[in-house]
Amino acid sequence: MPSIKPFRLLFSGLVAGLLIIVGEYILNGVILASQWQDLRGDFGIATPGTLQLGVGGVLTLSYGLVLMWMYVAMRPRFGTSFKAALVAGFTFWFIAYALFLL
Repeated sequence: MPSIKPFRLLFSGLVAGLLIIVGEYILNGVILASQWQDLRGDFGIATPGTLQLGVGGVLTLSYGLVLMWMYVAMRPRFGTSFKAALVAGFTFWFIAYALFLL
């Protein structure tokens, strides 16, 4: 069984986190921006400040790291296929997002 290369895991995790940040920005900052603004107005919530955005960015980078760690951990069982990436991505989505929303 091949060993995990920590530098490659860290690099790929940070790249995945940056891609998640870009995707979240496009979805929430561009596409759904007016809906979020309306909801914040309805509930009397101020727009997020730099501290909230910074914490969210660090949390999202950690999501990328955990996601890549899960993928690397699943590779011995599923191989280096697209299926392994899908299983890791769906599993992480279910743990991080779906369970949180429940």
